[in-house]
Amino acid sequence: MSHPADSPIGSPADSPAGGPAGGSPPGARDATGASTRLFDLRYLIGGLFTLYGVILVVASFFVGHAKSGDLDINLWLGSGMLVVGLLFLGWARLRPLVVEAAPSALAGSRPPV
Repeated sequence: MSHPADSPIGSPADSPAGGPAGGSPPGARDATGASTRLFDLRYLIGGLFTLYGVILVVASFFVGHAKSGDLDINLWLGSGMLVVGLLFLGWARLRPLVVEAAPSALAGSRPPV
């Protein structure tokens, strides 16, 4: 049986998160990595618009347009969705998200007055 005084200071048993004392819990990732870009909704919206636009453009060649008169609605809406989707993807690519540091992290890095 070990005594609490036998364990070294800063051991994983001392930290409430189970990781090293003063560090992040195991499995935590840096906020500036690829996981931040993964949750940019512009990629999701742009990808879905692009996918549905391609589906509608391809469908316009195989589906008749009897109910819409002489207007090929699948081709026009598919082209519009494709353009909007590509604009969203281009916007997300050219202006990526910038993650700011948490206010508690900034408090310790203030320059002396």
